[in-house]
Parts: sequence; structure tokens; C-alpha cells
Amino acid sequence: MKSEQILRYFPFLRYLKYRNIEDRITYLKWFNFIEQSQWWSKEELDNYQWNKIKFLLNYVNESIPYYTELFKQISCHPNDIKNWDDFRKIPILTKEDVRFRINDYTPVNCKNIKTFIEHKTGGSTGEPFMFYKEHEMDIIEHAFMTQQWKRVGYKEGDSRIILRGDVLKNHELFQRVKFSNQWFFSSYYLTPENLGTYVAMLNRIKPKFLHVYPSSLYTFTQLLINSDYTLNFSPIAILCG
Repeated sequence: MKSEQILRYFPFLRYLKYRNIEDRITYLKWFNFIEQSQWWSKEELDNYQWNKIKFLLNYVNESIPYYTELFKQISCHPNDIKNWDDFRKIPILTKEDVRFRINDYTPVNCKNIKTFIEHKTGGSTGEPFMFYKEHEMDIIEHAFMTQQWKRVGYKEGDSRIILRGDVLKNHELFQRVKFSNQWFFSSYYLTPENLGTYVAMLNRIKPKFLHVYPSSLYTFTQLLINSDYTLNFSPIAILCG
């Protein structure tokens, strides 16, 4: 069978790229680590945390210009930091420090900052805060989230709607995530005029879980309470994050 025919009968194989396989391996590695480490003793957790802190301090001293300069200014080397009291002597990092010196926080061995993913906060404190992170960080975060959701019965593949402030393609109210049991619902268009469309779709999907921004869910519930619409299903849990 030719590759074109295979893709016609099994279209999901188009998405089975090396990056996807690599991401899955990373996800499973971290998910299993979280599963095991949640039962560690306090001593084991403390040791792990301290070892990670020591590793991080050495790394930033060697690779991040801002911290290389900082350690010189405070006449301190990571090897001098023996306990948490020593650690607290390191000045607290502020948004302004990063905002005005973003390049000084880029690893010296990073040849192109565009290899990182740009993120911005919502700007609830007055001004959005922009920062960079590696693609792998999103995978690790997802592993932490799903492991927590497991505690309320969530399993991969369960139906889930994601209600948050996303602008979807063609400004649609909702879109299904390809080859999944998940739907994105945009809270940007939550108005009395659109509420009926949202409710009808939710009643059709009957998701087991609502994955929401609390503010988005609040807007939806207030509109629902003040309307004649009702939901004909009960989700197992509401997942925030």
C-alpha cells in the first residue's frame, strides 16, 4: 500500500512525527516520576529540592549573564550556599529586572532566542509580562496537570471542554481538537446573544470534565443563571488551571 493510501485510511498518522513521539516520551517520563515522588517522605522531598536548587544555582552562574554578574556583586559563589539561610541572601528577582534586561537572562550557549517559545501574562497587574521558555516545559507542565486531575477521576481520552480566553480560528465560538475528545470554547464571545449556542453544544458533547479559567466559568455561570437555558448533564469535576 502506498503512503498516500495509508494516510487516506489512517489520517492521524500525519501527526505521528518525531517531535510528537519525543513529546510523548517526555510526558510519560515526568508523569511516572510525579506518580512515584508524590509518596516520598519529607526528607526525600527536601533532599531532591535542595539538589535541584544547587544544580540551578551552578547553572545560572555559568550560563546566565545576569546571575554571573549578580554573584560577583554580592561576593558569593554557588558553592558558598550551604543552606536555606544562605539561599535567602540572593536578591529577589522582579518583573522589572527581567523586562528591561531580557537578553541578560538568555543562556550564553543559546545562539538564537527564537528557538524558545514566547509567553505573556494576562496583564492583570497593569502590564503584560513577556518571558521565554523551552517547548519541553509545556510538556512537563501538562504531566503535572494531568497527574493532579487523575485525583478526581480524570483519564486521558475523557471528554473535556476547555473554556478560556482563546481567539479561535475564524473567530468561531468553539472548535474540536483534532483526533481527541477535547473541545476549545472561547470565552471572548460569552454574551447573552451567544449563550444559547454555547449551551446547545455543551448539551450535545456532555463533557465529563470542564477545564476552565475561573473567571471564564464565572462569566458563563452568571449568564446561565440569568437565562432560561439549562445544562442536561453533570460533569464529574471542574479542572482549573
